[in-house]
Amino acid sequence: MLKQAAEGQADVQNVGIEAIMTVVGALAESGVERSLYELLSGPFEMDPSEVAELDILELCEKIQWLWKDGNLQPFFEQLLRLTSTK
Repeated sequence: MLKQAAEGQADVQNVGIEAIMTVVGALAESGVERSLYELLSGPFEMDPSEVAELDILELCEKIQWLWKDGNLQPFFEQLLRLTSTK
């Protein structure tokens, strides 16, 4: 995904959101959901139990907010620059 974004074949924002959702899915499947809820509770300004009760649409909206207003986009843009240098 990062390579596609670096080559202009994918939108950086979509790559970032896809990466975050992939991590969320992997964490949920591996049984570390509680850690994920605790991680997200800080930027979401919610208790971990409240994060756990979010439905998938609310979670996606909050992740999009985190991407746009939480300065994750510059992080992924920098990561893309690092992976595209030789």
